[in-house]
Amino acid sequence: ERAIALQPGLETTLDLAKVRILQGNGDAALAVLQPAAEREAANLEVQFFLGEAYRVAGQPAHAREAYEAALRIDPRFSPARAALEALPR
Repeated sequence: ERAIALQPGLETTLDLAKVRILQGNGDAALAVLQPAAEREAANLEVQFFLGEAYRVAGQPAHAREAYEAALRIDPRFSPARAALEALPR
């Protein structure tokens, strides 16, 4: 969060979210990604990592929505497709 305060921007936000996801802290990743998703709804990386954060936070329905949003932006984006297929049905 301090990194965002010192150097605001999408890249910093995504970097912090990725760290939180790797730490297994989906809720903390969501806290930084949700505002970015409101501003950057058409951004492929934002939607994909939002899906990852929801997945890690144990919210597969929301993860599915975010992965599907990423695929609407770029239907060939294989990480989103693979993540979507790996979700429980």
